[in-house]
Amino acid sequence: MIIDFYAEWCTPCREFEENIFHHPDVVRQAEADFIMVKVDVTQGGNPFHEQLLKQYDVKGVPTIVFLDTEGTERIDLCLVDFLTPNQFLVHMGSVTKPLP
Repeated sequence: MIIDFYAEWCTPCREFEENIFHHPDVVRQAEADFIMVKVDVTQGGNPFHEQLLKQYDVKGVPTIVFLDTEGTERIDLCLVDFLTPNQFLVHMGSVTKPLP
């Protein structure tokens, strides 16, 4: 699972949306191997969103959280910086590799 914490006012969030999440190779990999979830924190105050922000220790947006097939957060793969589509694909592939 990939959880994308974003806000409408966040320029890097829009860059992720346009350049990463719509890239054909990322879309193909996501459709084959992932559940994609977007958490819109634009307005704040949603109790469920606040719980997720706390649970995944999200300090700001964008934050991209990866969970493995067991539902375990891969803290080592958490993203807060923009990547190229190829770098993002490497991150996606790393989810299935065991932690060191």
